[in-house]
Amino acid sequence: MEFGCFFVGQRPLVHEQYADRPELNPLPIARTDAEVYHDILRGAKLAETLGFDSVWVAEHAFSEHSIISSPHSLLAAIAVQTNRVKVGVACSIVPWYHPLRLAQDLATPDILSEGRLVIGAGRGYQKQEFDAYGMDIAESRERLLHGPRWSVV
Repeated sequence: MEFGCFFVGQRPLVHEQYADRPELNPLPIARTDAEVYHDILRGAKLAETLGFDSVWVAEHAFSEHSIISSPHSLLAAIAVQTNRVKVGVACSIVPWYHPLRLAQDLATPDILSEGRLVIGAGRGYQKQEFDAYGMDIAESRERLLHGPRWSVV
């Protein structure tokens, strides 16, 4: 059995994930973005020290649910500050990426971790995140299974 540690990267003053409209969070966490990132890095090192097998971060966009703007970059930072734990993003939102861009983004933490990268892939579920990218969430399943319709020059 393996155990992992999952960091969402929350800084919510407003809770909007499951509501039709934003509602004030009854237990707000007032931290700066920099504090969130540094807390995750400290937590990842602590997870390794405590014997966890893996460290995971979330991918969300333009959401108070998670402020991690570039999870693959954050994994690269975690990779160079740890030695043993596997590192992964739960999950990379595949429809948001050109396939080659995603492969490049994942190659860096894989190289820096010396092969400790684990990949979680998904299609996403929060409409406002797709709206921010100008994408229709109704296309997310098709884009996950068959890739986006990108023209390659």
